[in-house]
Amino acid sequence: MDIKKIFKSKKIILLVIVFIVLIVGTIIFINSKNDGMENVKGLNIYYKVYTEEKGLSKWYKNGLSNSNKNYNIKNIKIKLKDTDEYSFSIYNEDNGWVDGDNLKNQDINAIKVSLFGSMRKKYSVCYRVYNDKNKWLNWSCDNEINGNKEVNIKSIQMKLIPKNAVKNEYLKDYVDNNDRKNYNFE
Repeated sequence: MDIKKIFKSKKIILLVIVFIVLIVGTIIFINSKNDGMENVKGLNIYYKVYTEEKGLSKWYKNGLSNSNKNYNIKNIKIKLKDTDEYSFSIYNEDNGWVDGDNLKNQDINAIKVSLFGSMRKKYSVCYRVYNDKNKWLNWSCDNEINGNKEVNIKSIQMKLIPKNAVKNEYLKDYVDNNDRKNYNFE
């Protein structure tokens, strides 16, 4: 068969175009499911936020942004499936550092998240925040501060990473080449 004759057929060309569109659509759909970030063997970190304007958001997981960057986050809820071996603290200009479970719908400037027990031995928890001044800050892990004492948090992302993994491999699509600091508390 002559290749030119095959491609002259309108039906074949149409089928090739449909096939390409299906492949591209499938790739886009799969990548949109988790923002390109892999799960850690089925272990998920879930988080949702509260803003005065929108109320409590749905649960987000594994690096997905709560996406709304227009409103100040006033409260954060975090959970790990089948374990409670974690804690988090938030910084508020009026109250300083407060246990995240005791937060009472107030402005949040920074966050620290930590794992303990068997979770701490196996995983790191990495997170970053978005604010109007710095935009997305670089990732912080394992109880490092992420935020700016001068500006309120507008969005957050969190991710669990195995301890033996290279963090930048898990976060490579999210590393900022401008080398911004993770916090401003000086």
